[in-house]
Amino acid sequence: IAFSLVRSDARYDDAIYTVELEGTNIKRMVNGTTFAWSPSGNRIVYESAYSLRVLDQDGKIENLNLLGEEPSWSPDEKKILYSSPQIDKNYRSTMQIHLLSLDKKDKDGEYETKKLTRQGNNISAKFSPDGTKIVFLSNRDLYADYPTMGGYCFELYTMNPDGTDQNRLSY
Repeated sequence: IAFSLVRSDARYDDAIYTVELEGTNIKRMVNGTTFAWSPSGNRIVYESAYSLRVLDQDGKIENLNLLGEEPSWSPDEKKILYSSPQIDKNYRSTMQIHLLSLDKKDKDGEYETKKLTRQGNNISAKFSPDGTKIVFLSNRDLYADYPTMGGYCFELYTMNPDGTDQNRLSY
């Protein structure tokens, strides 16, 4: 079992721990907050100081050099979804969902990323078990009309892994 402990009395002491099912053998793994186990259980992607990192089973940490939160894995472990802050056309900060491809690098040797959403705040993205859909929360419809209230009213959406066919499921 893994869990994150966010302490209100120590701003930079947030950490991810593991513990046995019986509640014994608690171990501090890394400094960080939001995280996700890979489907194979061999790696954890996590956020530490707003930077995304991957911890493998040997304790090696790879800094992905990305500003992001709420990471999650694709079923084949080749992609990571995450939310990242953006500034919209009205100079307001919003959260947008991005897709990181671990199997593709650009000419500078950095992993390829693609922004999948563009309007409102979009968070908590997860792949479907078969990897053909992404489910996420968005306040895009309310945010457009009521930007000061939109931060609190999220609806459920789906989209394809390439960001197309975005559909609202809840009302």
